[in-house]
Amino acid sequence: MKQKLHVRLATFLIGLQLVLSGCAKEKTNEELSLTEIKVKATAHLKKQEFEQAAEQLQLMITRFPEDPKIGNYKISLANCKFNNAEYEPAYQLYENFHQYYPSDKRSEYAKYKAALCKFRQSLDFDRDQTATNAALHACKSYQEVPTYQKYRTEIAAAHEQCLQKLVDKELSICKFYIKHGKTQAATKRLEQARKMFGLHKDLEANLLYLECKLANKTDDHLALEEKITALTTNFATSPYTKMAENLVKKPVDFIF
Repeated sequence: MKQKLHVRLATFLIGLQLVLSGCAKEKTNEELSLTEIKVKATAHLKKQEFEQAAEQLQLMITRFPEDPKIGNYKISLANCKFNNAEYEPAYQLYENFHQYYPSDKRSEYAKYKAALCKFRQSLDFDRDQTATNAALHACKSYQEVPTYQKYRTEIAAAHEQCLQKLVDKELSICKFYIKHGKTQAATKRLEQARKMFGLHKDLEANLLYLECKLANKTDDHLALEEKITALTTNFATSPYTKMAENLVKKPVDFIF
């Protein structure tokens, strides 16, 4: 009889414990310790759940701003945003890190990733180039620091691609004006392109060719001859030279 009573009592206590544990409230974000939040963030990062990890990292930064490792949390949050393709928020975070931790060994990395954030937002040349200009500025900002060398090759490549997009955009506008006979607008645009991007590789040959097309469009034979001469003299092997020469109408030989 006593044995049955003990069994019933044990069963009751176990059931009571289960009920009480089930009724226990889950901790709110304000109640979680830093260690508990870190565990959650780490678990999400291991699974590459960047959005969820970012939420936990933001919580760590908000609740524990005086923690000695706050810089680690900030750069990790920026990386989560970057990996989740949230490039503008990531850019702001990288720039913030660079500003507040200039002597940190990751300061160069933050400036590099900030430039990449802007580069990833740039569009093809036939679309709005506001983001491309911003990316070009961000690349220059990295390049202007002499001690920044680790990511210089990658930044130089991004810089070149941005510049090429801007050049292509400008030239596409020039071609549009020439095609539609807007000679004055085309002339001004060609002058502007030479002033803005004069040092860009192959640009001068391309501009000379477009000036040939413009001269051909307006039947300005003297200008056409001058531009072709400039091409053959300075860019003999350029494909633009051959294209320009093809604009000149060759006499037809009649055989009777």
